[in-house]
Parts: sequence; structure tokens; C-alpha cells
Amino acid sequence: MEKQNELKAFARMCVQSLSDDAELRQARETELFGHLKEAFAEECKNASADEALKNTFKRFGDPEEISAQLAEGNAERLSRNAKIRRAAKWLLLPLLVVGVLFCIDVRGILASVTLLKSFKPSWISAWLNNDSNGSQEGIWGDYGKIKLKTRRLSADEQSLFDYYYSKGDRLEILSRLYEGHRDDAMLCAIFALELSLPEAKMREKLPEVIANGRRIDPDNALYDYLECLMLMRESCQILSPAKGISRMSHRGDMPVDDYTINDRGKLDKAIVMYRHGLSKGNLDAYSAEPWKRVQGMLKIKEDLLGGIQLLNFRGKEYVPFPSVIRSIARHVVLYCGILLKDGDKEKAVDLLATWRPLLSQYLSLDNIHLVDIFNCFRISEEFLHCAKRWYETQGEVADLEAIVDIDIKERMAMLIDNRHPFWHGSGLLTSMASPYSMESIEMAEWANERRLEAAAFDSASVGLACLCLLVAIALLGVDVFAMRIGGRRPFLFIMPQSSYNALLIKSLLSPALIYFVLTYFIARVGGAWYFLHVIPLVYLCLLWPLYYGVCCNRALKKWIHSIGAGSNEGFSVSRSFNMLCLFVALLLFFGCILRPIAELRERHYARRETLVIPWEGAEIAEERVAHKLQKRLLEQIGSTKGN
Repeated sequence: MEKQNELKAFARMCVQSLSDDAELRQARETELFGHLKEAFAEECKNASADEALKNTFKRFGDPEEISAQLAEGNAERLSRNAKIRRAAKWLLLPLLVVGVLFCIDVRGILASVTLLKSFKPSWISAWLNNDSNGSQEGIWGDYGKIKLKTRRLSADEQSLFDYYYSKGDRLEILSRLYEGHRDDAMLCAIFALELSLPEAKMREKLPEVIANGRRIDPDNALYDYLECLMLMRESCQILSPAKGISRMSHRGDMPVDDYTINDRGKLDKAIVMYRHGLSKGNLDAYSAEPWKRVQGMLKIKEDLLGGIQLLNFRGKEYVPFPSVIRSIARHVVLYCGILLKDGDKEKAVDLLATWRPLLSQYLSLDNIHLVDIFNCFRISEEFLHCAKRWYETQGEVADLEAIVDIDIKERMAMLIDNRHPFWHGSGLLTSMASPYSMESIEMAEWANERRLEAAAFDSASVGLACLCLLVAIALLGVDVFAMRIGGRRPFLFIMPQSSYNALLIKSLLSPALIYFVLTYFIARVGGAWYFLHVIPLVYLCLLWPLYYGVCCNRALKKWIHSIGAGSNEGFSVSRSFNMLCLFVALLLFFGCILRPIAELRERHYARRETLVIPWEGAEIAEERVAHKLQKRLLEQIGSTKGN
């Protein structure tokens, strides 16, 4: 009876390839079992039962080869439903591969990596951050490896786009645009600002451009200030600008800058022009207009990557106007000192008091950034230093100290160091604070940035885990291919539904729950413990796949033993083939379940207070903070009037 059971088990192994058609499989199993019994009976005449059984199996050959032969020989006898099921099995792998291509979100991975590059936390920045400067060729703008595409542009639009992104001769591009559109208020303003920079070429054109600006925009104080600065530079030379306010606190005694007066008449005229600019109610540097026009040329998708592209796009905004106002304020303070030396204290005190209308007018700009806010603090410190030098301005000292002592300014100033620059050169770098820097960890304004960084890191981890699974799948595929070349032919046998249910709960849903718990709690860890964020990464890329592989291998071995093939090495190819398919299922789980959840989490924090996705009319993080500080400064300036 025992030998009969072994013969039945052998027959059952051999007909597994016909499992799609239960009736045909049963018929072939009965038929094969009959042949096995006959062969066994013949062998028993000349050998013991054990020897006869071994000889019987040898006569029939490898069960997997028999299974393949039965599958080929009975292909036409399969029922229609069985043929459909068989075709679906063989199509399963290519369909899964196609699914993998769809589930790996390239844009999401690029968005996560790019977002991480915008932060500055130590090893993450060092690992990811290569050259993040942009470049522009044709109709493409470049941020690292991510390119922006525009709609079809006219020649003038292309020139404006090139001006906005170009690393080359921006002034030459702008000059051509200005000459072709002299009545364009924006082009005239930004060309005049470019020409006002100390290192600018073609500075001889500045008076003509200022005159044209007054013609087309007569109420704009910008051109008064630009002419004022031009006259100041021609009439006065500051010999020790390095002794500026940035190197010392306003609390201490400030050294008087060394200077020479080349033309006192021009300097007096510059101060008159300065007061004329203060008398105008309108000041517009048009700094927002170029990016608004160029943004209308871009073709950006409304997803996280598109939001980051817009963030980088805004980061290229060129803002030379703060340096213009700062330089004017520095010369005004110097002129106050000259008046004081001349003994004209009344005029000096009156000129010193112009800091209020100057800052109020400056803060009335439509396009305010943090660079403008910090510029206001620096200008206040310049005037404060001057006010401390004579007794008659003690009221001004108190008012100016109230400005520079605004608490939030002290906290925000922590971000202005080598690790967290908010501007680069004369263009803004719209950046976020490092979520784990000791300076910003306590700042409520940046709480969403910290959460977004954690979500981006977890999303990038899912992408990395998908790549690791692809490597594992490729290795299994090579193993299956090598065994197939060796003569063994794999066929896909299906485990019972109960086995798949157990794998779903034990190796997919339960580990997923653990992963979500890990990311939930570790995302709230900051400060010196930020390195704990690698735990979900290690779990996702290493621990979970290993655990999954062990569970799947055990389930397959159990099923192979249940059909009596546990000692048959020929079935190793079928086991590898099934493992390959099961790992593809894990990859699909990662790509189609974990990745969308991670992306939704990213998008939630990206859209929260329009952190990274600055859609039309929305404030990005820097603007949000800048506007709060702008309001606070205007309130403080207003409260000092008449004191």
C-alpha cells in the first residue's frame, strides 16, 4: 500500500501542468498511475519492492520533463476555459513587467531627490547635492538634471527667457530687448537696475535709460533713486566699505567710514534727488514682472515635481534693487556726518529722520522677499549708528533700536549663514531651512518643511526599494534562465488560495503596518537624532524583502512537499520561477500601494500653506515669512511716528 501511494504521488507531480483543466488532469493522472502500476509489477519480478520502485521511476524519467510533455501533448484537448487560464499564466510575467514600469514613478523619484537636494542637512546634502546651478539652451531650462520645457516662443520671448536663465551676458540680452521695446516699463526698469550695478558694462547708457523711464513712468520713484545713486558714486568715494555694519553689532561704537568727496555739488544734488524720490508715493522695481512673464511660457505639470520646478524657477528671480537702496542709505548716513562736521545739526537731524519714509516706501513694494526684509534691518542699523553720534537724536535712537530689536528678526537671522543662504549673488535662492539644523529646529514657521523633508525621504526610500527589488528579480530571472538552458523546463504551478491569503497577511499587510508606524513616529524625530530616518529606509530596502523572501520560500517548499516533490531537485526551477513572480508582486505592492501613499503624503505637506507648490496667487514659504515680517516692520515704523 505504501508503494502504491508513492506511485500516486509521482503521477500527481507529473500532471501538475494540466491543473488548469481538472477533468483532463484527473484522466491523465489515472492513466499514468495505471502505467506506473504495470511497470512496477514488471520490475517486482526481478527485484525487491524498493528496487522495483526506483527502477520504475527511472523508466519514466524526470517528473518535470513528463509534465512538460503532457502539457504539449494535451494542449489541443484542454477546455476553452483552461486554455484561457493557461494563456493568462504565461502572460502574467510580461504583464507584471509592464505593471512595474507603470508603478515606478520616475517623476515622483526625481521630485523626492530634487527636494532633498534643496535642504542642507549634512550627509544627505553631501550625498545628493551635486551642481544645482541651472543652465539654459534653446527652450530648455535646467535644474540639476531636471529640465523645464516651454511652449513655442517668439524671438522676444526667447530673449526674455534667456535673460532670466542665462549664465552669460544678461546685460547684452537685456539691451537688445530694451532697444526693441523702449516703451515697455518693465524692460526699462530692469535694464536701468542692471546698469546701476557697480560692475555693469554700458554704464554710460544709464542717464538715457533713466530719462526714458521718467517719460514712460513719471510717478515712479525708482528713477529718482537710480539718478541719486549715480550722482552719489560720481561725487563721493567710500574708501573702507569693509568696515560696514555686517561685521559688528549695533550695540557697540561704530567706526566712521573713510571717504573722499570728489564733487560736493553733485553730492548735494544727489541728496535733493533722494528727497524728491521720497516725496513720491509710488516705488516699483518691477522685480516680479520678469518671472511672471516667463512663468507663462513654461509647460509644468501640476504635481510635486512641477511645484519644485516652479520653486527653482522663482529662485532665479534677479533682485538688484536691495543693493541700490542699501547703497543710497549708506551715502545718506555719510552725508549726515558731513553736515554734522559742517555744524549744520538741524539739517543733519532732519535728513536722518528720512529713514521712516525710506523704509515705509521700500516696504510698500509689491514683491517683498526676505532679502528685502533683512536689508531693512541693515539700513536701520546704518541710521542707528549715525544717530548715536550726537545727543539731539536720542528719540531717533530709541525708535531705530525698536526696529532692530524685533525678536523675530533675531531668530530669522540665524538662517543667514553659510549653511542656509537665502540669496546667492544678486539673485534670490528661494530655499527652505534645514529641518534638522539646531538653529531652525524650534521655529514654528519651518515645521512643515521638516515634515515635508521626512515625507520626501520616505518617498525616495520607496523608489530605492523598488530598484533593489528589480535587482533581486533580475537575479532570479538569470537563475531561471540558466536552469532552463541546462535542460529543465519550468512550469508555473499555483499554490492553494489559503497559501496566498497567508502570504498577503503575513508578509505584505503586517510589514506594511509596521512600516507606516515607523514612518509616523520617526518623522517627528529631529535635532541630533535625525539619523534615525534611515531606519524606515533599511527596513524597506533590506529587512522587509528578506522577510518576504523567507516567507514565500517556505510556502513554496510546503506546497512542493504536499504534492510529493520535496526530494526532487528538478522542481528547483519551478520554485525559482514562482519566487520571481512573487517578488514581482512585492514590487507591484511597493509601487502601486506604498508609492501613491508616500506621494499623497508629500503632496499634503507640499500644498500645506503652499509650501513647495506655488500655484497661481499662492505664497511660497519665504514669501509667507517675509510678509509677516513686512507687516511687523510697518507696524513698528508707524508706531514711532511723532515719538
